[in-house]
Amino acid sequence: MLVCFNLPPSERYKLENLFLAGIIPGPKEPPAGQHDSYFLPIVEFFLQLWWLGVWFTKTYAYPLGRLIRAALIAIICDLPAARKISGFSSFSHRRYCTRCWWVYQGYENFDEKSWKRRTKDDTRLWAERYARAKTGSAAERLFNKSGQRWTPLLLLPYFDLSTMIVVDVMHNLFLGLLKTHFRRILGFRIQKTAESKPDISINIREKRASASAEPAFKVFDAGLAVTRQEMERLWDDLRNTIKPSWLASVPPTVGGGNGDGKLKADQWRNLGLIYMPLTLIQMWSEPHQPPERRRLLELTMHLVSAVIVATSYEASVANAEAYLRHMKAYRALLQDMFPEYKCLPNHHMAMHISEYLLMFGPVQNWWTFPFERAIGTLERISTNYKAGECGTNLSLRSSVNMVA
Repeated sequence: MLVCFNLPPSERYKLENLFLAGIIPGPKEPPAGQHDSYFLPIVEFFLQLWWLGVWFTKTYAYPLGRLIRAALIAIICDLPAARKISGFSSFSHRRYCTRCWWVYQGYENFDEKSWKRRTKDDTRLWAERYARAKTGSAAERLFNKSGQRWTPLLLLPYFDLSTMIVVDVMHNLFLGLLKTHFRRILGFRIQKTAESKPDISINIREKRASASAEPAFKVFDAGLAVTRQEMERLWDDLRNTIKPSWLASVPPTVGGGNGDGKLKADQWRNLGLIYMPLTLIQMWSEPHQPPERRRLLELTMHLVSAVIVATSYEASVANAEAYLRHMKAYRALLQDMFPEYKCLPNHHMAMHISEYLLMFGPVQNWWTFPFERAIGTLERISTNYKAGECGTNLSLRSSVNMVA
């Protein structure tokens, strides 16, 4: 799906202004490395737009005609899709990151200054080596070293794989870090294992009793940091908080066994940036609270602050630095309080978002919310299981929107 960034934000993501370039037919997704044939026609189209352009004989502002050129400036999608389009390895590969050369085993390192960045030249070099490999085993060895295959995107002379594969904030921060922090670190969920079934608070008291009296604070295992009483306090706040009608609602017993994994990105954003801070500040900021509770609050607020800064409608060097400062503080405190917790690829990719803020501006210009809404529209279009009718029906739907 293509979008024209020359359009103002108020018009850019309307359905009638999105171009559906194609749909990969099902029922199953093509294997890794076999998506190129679907993207090649799009790349060839942009090659023509780059070298030759399109001559419009007359426009409103240019009655004598004008030559139009266009470039593909960013790939905006979730991490798995981005890697299939760009030829990079999946998140399980040791060379997972599209922005730097840091390996999977090094995700605990959050000193971004120590990471060697990928460049336009080295990504092209490794992709060309992969394409020129004489045997499949030789190509696989090169892929294991670099985490990169050939992609038709490299036919575009200006395309830089190291900077134009965007880390999407919706998937990384809302469906990624906020969800992980809420469920896997704080533990706002009903445990389903037999060991933790009787009562979470009993387990937590046992953890406290068995903790050694070391100078450094060492709290609970990840996923067992909150008690059932604290969960109920959050549920009470969710039920009793008066909110505007346009704010996406959150299930009043989120984490209570009804499947909070089904929450949408907007719901995770509201839960993480509104409801959770309100409740935790009331519970854990009081002077009589144990030190580890106050540190849990500090940990949470560093993440919340980072997400608020990242999703601001203003992008600046100061904002990018503030985001990175809060994210590094979050990672440092997380490692100190939960030394056994293994960070996920999302934690590493989140450290790069500050760079994309400086390259592409406010995230509202390049997050995937509009595309997810368009996908939802596609899913609601009746095709009678005839794939060939999808394009026609989408065109009719767009025409109706334009008339309306």
